[in-house]
Amino acid sequence: MWMVAPTVQQMMTNETTTTTDITTDTTTDTTTTPVPMCTNAFQDTLLDGRTKPTMKQRLVSFVSPMPSLFRVGFLASVIGYGLTAILVAVRTQTPSIDNQNVCRTTAKQQQQQQQQQQTSSIDNQNVCRTTAITTTTTTTTIITTTTQNVNILAAGIYTGVFMAIVSNIRYQILQGIVEPKLIDRCFAFWKEKKKKGGGDDNNNNNDDDDNRLQLQFLLLSWLYPFVLFTVRTANGFLGSTLAIMGMRAFGIQKLK
Repeated sequence: MWMVAPTVQQMMTNETTTTTDITTDTTTDTTTTPVPMCTNAFQDTLLDGRTKPTMKQRLVSFVSPMPSLFRVGFLASVIGYGLTAILVAVRTQTPSIDNQNVCRTTAKQQQQQQQQQQTSSIDNQNVCRTTAITTTTTTTTIITTTTQNVNILAAGIYTGVFMAIVSNIRYQILQGIVEPKLIDRCFAFWKEKKKKGGGDDNNNNNDDDDNRLQLQFLLLSWLYPFVLFTVRTANGFLGSTLAIMGMRAFGIQKLK
């Protein structure tokens, strides 16, 4: 779900079939050339790798994923909150299992107390009365929720709009600026340095440099996916936090 706005660099890794289709279309028919696509509002060039996207194309790349994001957010929210409401309704109408266990342990304790305190009949009667009161009160205990019932339709519309706007902006920035222009360029610098340093093998100093750069390249190859995973996970936590804050601000989720 995170690849809602891939850039040209991200699409080049698995775009062999697409490039062949574009070349066949341009060679067979020169009069009807397809309009270049812009998949990210912050990408430098279009899919041809040369043309700069216009402001209109950047705006279209931002608006085009909105319907699918709204549909996914609405359906996920309705299904999730619907199932949660059903489970909460069943749980609140069912006595707690822990309370039943408390009743059983209390009955056992009552029997033990009766056996140990046979000499004091008055004390035994008081213990039985208090135990009976506690058992009757615990059996009627029912789980209650700390939040009010969520309006499922309002929550679905809110989640759909949130994903179409807020999530769309976050992923556009993540895939258009943070990953290609910050993370990828930072790691590409070390890869280019490794390639330049591996050309001369004339003396021991060059061999030591090659070994050091090879070790750095190995560490970076392990560090790169970890950095991507950390950034994308943090983006997901940020989206969840903003979504909950928005629901509380609009009154969709309230405490009793």
